Amino acid sequence: MLKIKKIASVMTALCLMSAPFEVNATETEPPVSGTDVTSDEVRAVELLSYIALSSSAGIDVFHIHSTTQSNEIMGEIGLIDIEIQRSSNLETWTTEKTISDKLAENTNRHELNAYPVLVQGGYYYRVKATHYAKEDTWFFPDTQEKTKYSGAVWID
Repeated sequence: MLKIKKIASVMTALCLMSAPFEVNATETEPPVSGTDVTSDEVRAVELLSYIALSSSAGIDVFHIHSTTQSNEIMGEIGLIDIEIQRSSNLETWTTEKTISDKLAENTNRHELNAYPVLVQGGYYYRVKATHYAKEDTWFFPDTQEKTKYSGAVWID
């Protein structure tokens, strides 16, 4: 009798394991042609929801305007790797100055409104900067960076 119970249990287990079951899957968009996207970049892609970078001119002063925004609170958000570049012909650019990182903590937005940088007149200037966001998590926070250039302005 014990042998029949064991055989019946094994047969029941085999029947249950071979029963059909439903799986729901979602289709994901393939990466843009010519780019290699890692799984970490796919997760981080949503950190920056809006970025803007522009500049304006004063007398011997170059002003930086920027907005870096996320849809959620970030551990750090703002601008990094900020370079003030100059040109006499709008074709060849050289780095005139580097500015320290401008970051905010525990917020979803960072702005610079007319941040002044003293420069020498008689040149075109632009800013190159990287918008940066880092998640506010303890373990393995994702980050995202996006480098942009402002338009060029003439400084008298």
